[in-house]
Amino acid sequence: MAFFFIALSNALDRSVRAAMEVGRIQPITEVIDSKGQGARPGMYHRAIKLLWGAGHREMATDLIRLLAQHHAEDPALGLSTLIEVVETDL
Repeated sequence: MAFFFIALSNALDRSVRAAMEVGRIQPITEVIDSKGQGARPGMYHRAIKLLWGAGHREMATDLIRLLAQHHAEDPALGLSTLIEVVETDL
Protein backbone atom coordinates (compact mmCIF):
# COMPACT_ATOMS: atom_id res chain seq x y z
CA MET A 1 0.00 0.00 0.00
CA ALA A 2 1.33 3.37 -0.95
CA PHE A 3 1.92 5.94 1.74
CA PHE A 4 -0.06 9.13 1.58
CA PHE A 5 1.52 12.14 3.19
CA ILE A 6 -0.42 15.23 4.11
CA ALA A 7 1.36 18.48 4.86
CA LEU A 8 0.44 19.58 8.34
CA SER A 9 0.49 23.20 7.36
CA ASN A 10 -2.93 24.13 8.68
CA ALA A 11 -5.76 23.02 10.93
CA LEU A 12 -7.80 21.50 8.10
CA ASP A 13 -4.94 19.27 6.94
CA ARG A 14 -4.33 18.17 10.52
CA SER A 15 -8.02 17.40 10.96
CA VAL A 16 -8.05 15.30 7.78
CA ARG A 17 -5.13 13.29 9.06
CA ALA A 18 -6.86 12.84 12.43
CA ALA A 19 -10.07 11.74 10.69
CA MET A 20 -8.15 9.14 8.70
CA GLU A 21 -6.59 7.83 11.90
CA VAL A 22 -9.91 7.52 13.79
CA GLY A 23 -12.11 6.63 10.81
CA ARG A 24 -14.65 9.42 11.44
CA ILE A 25 -15.22 12.82 9.86
CA GLN A 26 -15.85 14.61 13.17
CA PRO A 27 -12.35 16.20 13.38
CA ILE A 28 -12.88 17.70 9.93
CA THR A 29 -16.39 18.99 10.56
CA GLU A 30 -15.29 20.63 13.81
CA VAL A 31 -12.62 22.64 11.99
CA ILE A 32 -14.90 23.53 9.09
CA ASP A 33 -17.76 24.56 11.39
CA SER A 34 -15.41 26.87 13.29
CA LYS A 35 -14.81 28.97 10.16
CA GLY A 36 -16.98 31.54 8.46
CA GLN A 37 -19.69 30.51 6.03
CA GLY A 38 -17.75 31.83 3.04
CA ALA A 39 -14.71 29.68 3.75
CA ARG A 40 -16.57 26.43 4.29
CA PRO A 41 -17.22 25.27 0.70
CA GLY A 42 -13.52 25.48 -0.16
CA MET A 43 -12.59 23.67 3.03
CA TYR A 44 -15.07 20.89 2.29
CA HIS A 45 -13.65 20.66 -1.21
CA ARG A 46 -10.05 20.35 -0.02
CA ALA A 47 -10.89 17.80 2.69
CA ILE A 48 -12.92 15.71 0.23
CA LYS A 49 -10.08 15.68 -2.30
CA LEU A 50 -7.54 14.68 0.35
CA LEU A 51 -9.73 11.87 1.68
CA TRP A 52 -10.60 10.61 -1.79
CA GLY A 53 -6.98 10.65 -2.91
CA ALA A 54 -5.94 8.73 0.19
CA GLY A 55 -8.55 6.03 -0.47
CA HIS A 56 -10.93 7.08 2.32
CA ARG A 57 -13.85 7.31 -0.06
CA GLU A 58 -16.62 6.52 2.39
CA MET A 59 -15.61 9.48 4.56
CA ALA A 60 -15.24 11.63 1.43
CA THR A 61 -18.79 10.80 0.35
CA ASP A 62 -20.04 11.58 3.87
CA LEU A 63 -18.49 15.04 3.53
CA ILE A 64 -20.02 15.48 0.07
CA ARG A 65 -23.43 14.78 1.60
CA LEU A 66 -22.80 17.35 4.33
CA LEU A 67 -21.60 19.88 1.78
CA ALA A 68 -24.80 19.41 -0.23
CA GLN A 69 -26.97 19.67 2.90
CA HIS A 70 -25.24 22.74 4.33
CA HIS A 71 -25.13 24.56 1.01
CA ALA A 72 -28.56 23.71 -0.34
CA GLU A 73 -28.76 27.20 -1.84
CA ASP A 74 -26.15 26.00 -4.37
CA PRO A 75 -26.94 22.33 -5.06
CA ALA A 76 -24.42 22.19 -7.89
CA LEU A 77 -21.60 22.73 -5.38
CA GLY A 78 -21.77 19.23 -3.92
CA LEU A 79 -22.31 17.69 -7.33
CA SER A 80 -19.38 19.51 -8.91
CA THR A 81 -17.12 18.42 -6.05
CA LEU A 82 -18.23 14.82 -6.48
CA ILE A 83 -17.65 14.93 -10.23
CA GLU A 84 -14.19 16.44 -9.80
CA VAL A 85 -12.97 13.83 -7.32
CA VAL A 86 -14.40 10.92 -9.29
CA GLU A 87 -12.83 12.19 -12.51
CA THR A 88 -9.41 11.87 -10.90
CA ASP A 89 -9.87 8.09 -11.08
CA LEU A 90 -10.78 7.99 -14.76
